[in-house]
Parts: sequence; C-alpha cells; structure tokens
Amino acid sequence: MQKDFHFYVLYILARSVGFGPGEAGVVAYASQFTDDAVEGDSLRFENGGFFQPVVTAHNYHSLRGAFESPTREAGYRVWIPFHFMPGGDESSGKSEDPFYRRLEVRPARLGDGSPMDRVLGRILEAGGRSYGLHLLGIALHVLADTWSHQGFIGLTRPENEVDDLEVEGEGRGFWEFLKEEFHDLAPKTGHAEALTIPDEPYRRWSYRDFRGDRHEIDNVERCLSAARECYRVLSVWLEKYPGWRRWVGRPLEEIESLFGELFEASGDLEERCRRWRKALREGRFFDPEPGEEPVYRRGAWFRQAVEVEFDEETGLRYRWRRNFNRSHWRLFHAAAAYHRFVVLNEILPGVGVVCG
Repeated sequence: MQKDFHFYVLYILARSVGFGPGEAGVVAYASQFTDDAVEGDSLRFENGGFFQPVVTAHNYHSLRGAFESPTREAGYRVWIPFHFMPGGDESSGKSEDPFYRRLEVRPARLGDGSPMDRVLGRILEAGGRSYGLHLLGIALHVLADTWSHQGFIGLTRPENEVDDLEVEGEGRGFWEFLKEEFHDLAPKTGHAEALTIPDEPYRRWSYRDFRGDRHEIDNVERCLSAARECYRVLSVWLEKYPGWRRWVGRPLEEIESLFGELFEASGDLEERCRRWRKALREGRFFDPEPGEEPVYRRGAWFRQAVEVEFDEETGLRYRWRRNFNRSHWRLFHAAAAYHRFVVLNEILPGVGVVCG
C-alpha cells in the first residue's frame, strides 16, 4: 500500500467509525509515517538529553535506496515487523524450507489466530497508553500490508522472484523494457522485483514465482478486504475505549461502493490522493467539519518536537522543544519500539520464528 491507503483511507475509515478529526489524524499519520521513518541517527540535544529514533522503513526515497538490498538485520528488525508480517504457517507456501514458509506474508483477519491477529490483540490491550493511537496506526499499516504483500517474504530471498510480469493496461513492450533495464538491479527483497505494482490499488497483474507457478492478482479486491479489516479493528478499538468516540459513525456497507470506485481509478500517487481528499471534502463519506481536509506532510511531527539549527563549524544542532515528551514524533517512536519488541520477542517465537 501507499500513502493513498495508509493515510487517506485510514483517516476516512477512522472518521467513519466515530473518531474525531484530531484522533483520526493521529492514527492515519502514524500509519503513513511507518513508511517514512527512515532516519536512525541518534539525536544529542544542545539543551541536554539524547534520543534514539526507531527505523521503521528502508530508505527508498533515493534511487540508490530503491535498488539497495537491505542487510539481514534490517530485514528482521524493519521489514518483517513493520511491512511483511509472517503468516506463521508452514503447511503451504512457496519455499521448500518450513522456516521460510512461516515467514511468508498471508492476509490477516481479526480473530483468525494468525501472528498479525495476536499483534492486534496486544495493541487493543495497550490503547490506554500515551502512545495508544500511534500504536494503533502502526498496527493498521502492518495489517493493510498483509493484504498487499501476501506471498512475499521480508528478507532477500529467492522465493521473492517475480518473473514474466504482466500488468493489465500496460503493453508487453513497456514491461520488457522495465525488466531489461531494472529487474536485474532490484534485490529479491519483498516485492522489489515487481516494483510498486503490488501497492497500487487499481492494478490487476500476474507473475510467475521462482517455482514457475503463476499468480493472478486483483489489487482492488485486496484493498477492499484490507479496508474492511481495518474498519473492524477501529470499531473494536472504539468499543473498548468509548471515550474516544466523537460521533455515532457510519456503517461501512453504506460507503463501501465508493471505496471500490476510488480504488479502481488509475493515476499516479498524488492524483489518487487528490481524489480521496476531494471525496472527503464533498462529504461523500460523512459530513466533514468546517475546514476538514487532512494533508500528510512527512516532516510535520519532527518539526513540532525538535528545533534544528545549522552551525557552520559543527553542522546541524538539535534542541528539544518544551512539549517534546508529549509530542507525536516521540510518541510514535515509543509506539514503534513497543510494536517491534512485541512482534520479535513475544509473537513470532510462538510460531517458531527466531529473529528477536
């Protein structure tokens, strides 16, 4: 999934369930920021103190990063807990090795007993923490990715091979060119050899895996299923913590067809995001409050928490702002550290995956 789902769809789902704009904004921002928290350098503050951010994504914002194979440690500590949650089932899958079959991502549902379901259970228990909403956003990001990343593994593995890629609406010549120019450069990490195709909601595509088996995929159906599951989790969360409810909400069945319509619409990422904002502004999901039009800005939470100065001799200098300990940026990283610990040390060992 990309920003159109992780931020805008999550915001709309949270508002439709009954959250207010502020709380929905925190959940949605934390969901999208899980794809953007790539800086892991510790901060030493001029006004005293130290902070170590949690890296939740690989640095794909540069061309080099897009074709750079992450280390095995990054696979286990970043890709697996935050983007490629293992299904934990060794009875079927692509790999001949039972351990790697357990690592294969499978679409998760609340109550299905999967590792993702167990993570959601822990998140629901932690809703009263200061970073409860941030934790919810991170978990919903991972849940959505179990639908778009299914069949892949969050490590650099031969099981992630994508061959004979066919994409509806794109000519064979284009994809032959893409394969010739870029396919061999992309690491076999996750769905890197399929580029961004698995994350674009409107795509219908197919490929052959490393064993030669063909997979036919409809991203619209995957996105609708992911939206239903996220709505369920948000509903259960509000039932458990009713103090966060701001209005009665709207049943998903009343607006699900609109989700399908928007998932079907092709276009680049920013064009798709504009469509979701427009539909929200026009009140097609719920009656928005005056001026309610969320926009994701990647550095917003950091700037609210940390003051940055440039010194010609020493370079960048950081000072924590007065509200630092209550800032969304710090709370996000606290939530990410909790999520990673729970996944690697409590959930995955229960299905025979050792990576903590």
